[in-house]
Amino acid sequence: MQLAVRSQRIYALDALRAFLMFFGLLVHAGSHTSVVWGMGAIAFVSGLFRMEGFFVLAGFFAAMILTKVPARTFHVRRLQGILVPLLVVLPTNLLAIELHDIYLQQRASLFPGLPVGELQTPWHLHLWFLLVLAGCTVLTLPLVRLADRIQAISRHLPLPPHMICLAIAIGGVLVGRIAITGTFGEYATLDERLYPIVAFGNYLPFYLVGILSYRSEPVRMAMVAPQRADVVVWSAVAAISAAARFGLPLTAGAILTVEAALALAVFGLLCALFQRLVRGPNPSVAFLSDAAYTVYLLHYLVMWLVFAAFAPVFESYWALYALALVLATASMLAFHALVVKRSPVLSFLLNGKRREAASKATAAAPVRAQSAGYG
Repeated sequence: MQLAVRSQRIYALDALRAFLMFFGLLVHAGSHTSVVWGMGAIAFVSGLFRMEGFFVLAGFFAAMILTKVPARTFHVRRLQGILVPLLVVLPTNLLAIELHDIYLQQRASLFPGLPVGELQTPWHLHLWFLLVLAGCTVLTLPLVRLADRIQAISRHLPLPPHMICLAIAIGGVLVGRIAITGTFGEYATLDERLYPIVAFGNYLPFYLVGILSYRSEPVRMAMVAPQRADVVVWSAVAAISAAARFGLPLTAGAILTVEAALALAVFGLLCALFQRLVRGPNPSVAFLSDAAYTVYLLHYLVMWLVFAAFAPVFESYWALYALALVLATASMLAFHALVVKRSPVLSFLLNGKRREAASKATAAAPVRAQSAGYG
């Protein structure tokens, strides 16, 4: 059954998606050190909800797009919008890794008493999410059928939609972790090179929650368009999960459980917040939402250019953090506005969209939902 979604909620979700992507810049601006507690705290907070929320939105909009275009068209457009930018941007990771080595040499020679810490530079860097999105896209049709089956069963169960979402997220994450460790061994969760595989198991359940949120009106109202009672429920889930996560000695499975519940609860609360903040079209929000994908794809290289160039100049890690964050964000926003939006070739290479699709994407948020960032 195709469900109507009020446009103001689409605008709110569009803005929330942009927020989650730009939040990643706050994390990556601290990738030049692992010894500064504040930067580690930002990354830790991000890890509690950001990518889980992103994949819920990806699943929601994937299900929405499937009601507007044939399945074949959906897969061609989605995979084009994911794999073309991945192939274009992935080579820049090699340069970023080289800049990482230059940066380490400069810091060691100029500030030998100031430790950098252990830095991770896996081949995928920040682009792992595209690999996971591609996998989710391939499985979208069977996941839609599964979501419809869950919806049919839930009609006969006295369970609130919040519990259904939590059961999917928690159960899916646990099953995914068992499958991954059973196939690749425990080392898979520790090897950064294999992180896309681990991430697929972590985030596929949230993608399914997003699909169900579109296909089922009760779930949609509880998850992506929460009302006051839903906010109370999600607040309680967040409080209980946080208390358990940070106050109790937990096994690995228990940590996965409470973190999945916490991520879903925080996402529900963010949906409520953005529903209040963004009630209709806003040019600034529209621009940031449209630019978020370009900025996220290219910001990592710019940040490492800044780190390598200014490593001899600033001893303070926070000075480098602020400079990298400001320059990467400002330059990539300008690049998107002045170059990408005006170039059919770059629009295709960095957004996977033809010029016609790109121009339509700036017209309304529901159409922008078809950009690759939504999966």
